[in-house]
Amino acid sequence: MKYPVAAFLIHLEHEAQPHRDLPRRMLEYFILDWREFNLPVYPIAILSHKEVDRESVRPLQMAIKGESILDFRFAAIDLARLDARRYVRNLNAAAMALSARMRVDPSARVSLAVDFIRNTVRVKWTTKELDAVSSFFFAYQRFTGAEGLKLQTKLGKIRDMELPKEVLRRNPLVRFGRTEGRQEGRQEGRREGRREGRQEGRRQGEVELVLRLLTRRLGTITPRQRQAIRKLPLVGIESLGEALLDFRTMPDLSRWLKSHSK
Repeated sequence: MKYPVAAFLIHLEHEAQPHRDLPRRMLEYFILDWREFNLPVYPIAILSHKEVDRESVRPLQMAIKGESILDFRFAAIDLARLDARRYVRNLNAAAMALSARMRVDPSARVSLAVDFIRNTVRVKWTTKELDAVSSFFFAYQRFTGAEGLKLQTKLGKIRDMELPKEVLRRNPLVRFGRTEGRQEGRQEGRREGRREGRQEGRRQGEVELVLRLLTRRLGTITPRQRQAIRKLPLVGIESLGEALLDFRTMPDLSRWLKSHSK
């Protein structure tokens, strides 16, 4: 089969936790993308967990009676090995957000946050993009009360810089308060809020991925079905993500939703 010389599709898959089934999922996405767009697909896994499980990024190989019938490989980018200070200055939305999961010396984390905040003022993003990037960055860069005060001091020394409200809302100065005493008094509540926020963020990401896969597999999803899927808990979304591989028609999805809806 001949393909256009200058056209191919890059599939990026972000993994925040190591999963042994990643190679198989990368192969499934590869086939779905290839079938939908009829282009060569270059699969890349972006790993943002602290320690890479080498088994989770191994090639997917299969042999029967000594004969190789499958040898699927994909590229892997390990964020923990990249320099956060370099990428936070890139003025690229993905690079700035993911810098929160890259390598940075603990003593330089406040400076990293200052660089991030200063660069959000320089870029020309939409409100939605700015909020999404700030939300991701500060969800993974957690600051102590002392660090929050240090960051406040550093930002106060920068003249003529007006923080966008989207960044301010995600800024650790808001989350930790104006004094270390207030931060300590509310520390447990904030920890719980961060846990719930990360859980909800993960659920929303899974929902969008499942909707995308369902649309590819079955065609148009009705508004009622979308609403039912968005109401599912995280465990339900993960279950649907596995079940959809067996769906052939829209009634398959309807039956699944009926049996799993509250």
